[in-house]
Amino acid sequence: MKSYTTNLKGALLASTLILVPAGVYAQQAEQAEPNQDIEEVTVMGQYIPDEKRSTSEISNILDAADFSRLGDSDVAGSLKRLTGLSLAEDGVVIVRGLGDRYSNALLDGANLPSPDPLRRVVPLDIFPVNVLDGVLVQKTFSPEYPGHFGGGLIEMRTKAVPDEDFFKVGISTAYNTISTFEDGLSYDHSDTDWLGFDDGLRDLPDAIKADPYLANMTDEEREAAGEAISNIWSADFQENLPDFGLEGTLGKRIEMDDSSLGVLFSVSYDNQYRNKEGVFNEYSNTSEGAELNGLGIRPEACLEFEGAPQNCGLRSTTFEVDLNGILNVGYEFNGNNNIQLTSLLLRKSSRSATIFSGDFAADPGRLRTLTQLEWVERQVWSNQLSGDHFFDLSDAGETELKWHAVYGTASRDVPMRKQSTYEYNEALGANILSTRESIQLGNGIFWGELDDTIYEYGMDLKQPVEFGDVQADISAGGMYYKKERESSYLRYRFGFPAGGASPELRMLVPEIVFGTFNIAPDGIQLLSQTLAGDYFEGSEEVLAGYIKADAQVSEDIRLAVGGRYEDTTQNIDTVNLSVQPESQRFLPAATLTWTFAENMQLRLAASQTLSRPDLRELAPVSYYDELGRSRTGNPDLKTAKVTNLDARFEWYFGEDESVTIGAFYKDFKDPIEETVTIIGDGTRNLSYINADSGELYGVEIEANINIPLAETFEGEFWQNRLFYVKANGTYINSEVNIAPEDLNVLTNAVRPMQGQSEWLGNLQLGWDGEDDRLTILVNYTGERIASVGTYSLPDLVEDATVFVDLVYKRDIEIGGGEMELSFKVENILDEDYQVTQAGFLAESYNIGTTFSVGVSHTF
Repeated sequence: MKSYTTNLKGALLASTLILVPAGVYAQQAEQAEPNQDIEEVTVMGQYIPDEKRSTSEISNILDAADFSRLGDSDVAGSLKRLTGLSLAEDGVVIVRGLGDRYSNALLDGANLPSPDPLRRVVPLDIFPVNVLDGVLVQKTFSPEYPGHFGGGLIEMRTKAVPDEDFFKVGISTAYNTISTFEDGLSYDHSDTDWLGFDDGLRDLPDAIKADPYLANMTDEEREAAGEAISNIWSADFQENLPDFGLEGTLGKRIEMDDSSLGVLFSVSYDNQYRNKEGVFNEYSNTSEGAELNGLGIRPEACLEFEGAPQNCGLRSTTFEVDLNGILNVGYEFNGNNNIQLTSLLLRKSSRSATIFSGDFAADPGRLRTLTQLEWVERQVWSNQLSGDHFFDLSDAGETELKWHAVYGTASRDVPMRKQSTYEYNEALGANILSTRESIQLGNGIFWGELDDTIYEYGMDLKQPVEFGDVQADISAGGMYYKKERESSYLRYRFGFPAGGASPELRMLVPEIVFGTFNIAPDGIQLLSQTLAGDYFEGSEEVLAGYIKADAQVSEDIRLAVGGRYEDTTQNIDTVNLSVQPESQRFLPAATLTWTFAENMQLRLAASQTLSRPDLRELAPVSYYDELGRSRTGNPDLKTAKVTNLDARFEWYFGEDESVTIGAFYKDFKDPIEETVTIIGDGTRNLSYINADSGELYGVEIEANINIPLAETFEGEFWQNRLFYVKANGTYINSEVNIAPEDLNVLTNAVRPMQGQSEWLGNLQLGWDGEDDRLTILVNYTGERIASVGTYSLPDLVEDATVFVDLVYKRDIEIGGGEMELSFKVENILDEDYQVTQAGFLAESYNIGTTFSVGVSHTF
């Protein structure tokens, strides 16, 4: 098997090579005898060990060494260190100011299902770095990848089968200053929560499964259904334990006559408790400007009510469990054939208890305490069988055939979310249980489930060819992709009898109020609040083909040009309504690389791509999302079209040393944007529209420099360590134009894109030693729109943040094996999360500083 641009044999490997397609030197190399003496070989250019430089596209790379330096536990945390990338609060990675709508995430080149009902791509905070060998972030489109592309493409690469046998085990723990050993909120839960699985305590009772809408139940059946629901409503305090993690990895390689079999198996477990305590306010527009709606949800709210409790505000505790595993089996034979099976299982489960206390903007004038208990299980299971084969079809060089078949599933299970609301009664001087019919302000029970299944088959063929003096790789391939989605949501509440319930009963805890002795045909009854649109089925099919030429057209010029054709059909079925939008697109792309001086090159790229609406966004029915907000899809949504222009200057002046300066411009036609309308009784309804147009442009700069301190200072400490600085900065500007007829209650017809920061920056400095590594990390994310403004109020803006972290790792040889000790401090400056609107505080809570220690041993 021959690698790209390095297929000269024997003494030729010692020479410097220019980056050219694989077929350039293949024929000459085959004619050279392995032991032939060669006194001098003159070859154009230099050998390029950096994938960022060697690829035909503009990209950034994270490899295993970067993961070790950064010390982040998940991929999302590591990606925010790259040029032009940032991380939203919910774990969504934003590439060049564009969120998940305009990005695509792949695993080993194949699509992934998403466990989030309102996300196109799988949230990357679910991917632990220990199962990955690296990540490619490609910022220019190339035809071999899916055409759904805007900000960039993120390709995660799983660990390859090992070259030798090993076994690694590790353990870790962490302390957070505002959470660990502090009082947190919890509730009665299943015995297996610590594993990330519910043991059935929260399951939908059989009495309800028989008739989920409760439409045909007798009074006795309805009573039995209400009594079958687990009577758990209240949150209580318990001390949060330290974080805990455990990891084990086994590698095995078996050599045979002309083949080898490699196996990699890894499993990891992590848990953590995190408190969130702070402010949550909403504002309205008045003749005198923005004004707080009532008292909001803030600690001071209770002070306005004489005799009321003093614990107002937002308080929440989340217990999170990650359980992940990967099995990778590779079989190599005849030196030119490799077949690999990769099975990846990722699980992220969370138990949260949240208390909101204050004067709710939805119905001001009353002090309320809303308690919400929730358990969420997210899972991604991906199985990929792939092959990579080399054979001779032409004298120009080896032909490469790659193929893959993927079956994957994703699920998001939200069993038995509970919420109960108490209102403060000044006359009684006590909190009493609300009898309101509103499911947002009343007493609700929810079950939600999402299941995605994907099938993908693809094949790629690459053939080196010669056109006179021009050497090129011609690539062609095709892909069939299908995603099937099924989503359901059930909503219930307990209704009180016509005469209401006595205040004395409603002053008691909900476990007593909703006890079996109070649930009766003439007492408290279980009522269905489920909407027809809460059940949803959809599918998406994509049939694609592409052709691409990657040619060294002259000594200094490399050109990659091609196009991709995609035929897409989306199908949505809900409430006897069916929507079947179809689209056919040809997406051209070209990237030119000009090596105009030694170690310097300039890239220019242009392409056209698209952004399809999500299946839920097309469904023409109203439903409530999991935050209780009303949403309605729009079947008239059109696929957005994106024109991409890029340029980047690259200077590589030493090993792992470079400076790059780039600029990018994107023009959007029919970009899909969220809008707000008013329905029925004044309820705000979220929907989606195609804006008229949009544009985004920016500049990126990145520098990686090694510091020659060993030449300045004497001593073993300085001589045995490589000191370095890595820095990057990004400026981004964007604008979305919304037509007046689509504006509805949105404030701004022209505004920046949601989630786009004007300034981003990263700084890394530290050393790599023979047996230790130190990294100081600084991450800056500029302010950005957290939510668009309505009713003439300005947008809600997430404040800029500066996070400073420190990572130190040391290797120790013990008993023929290697032990690694690690220490990390996150958020050294104790940065807070804060959102403002019209200059007023809308949301705020402390994140805390986290101290982590870990140890691993490799045998």
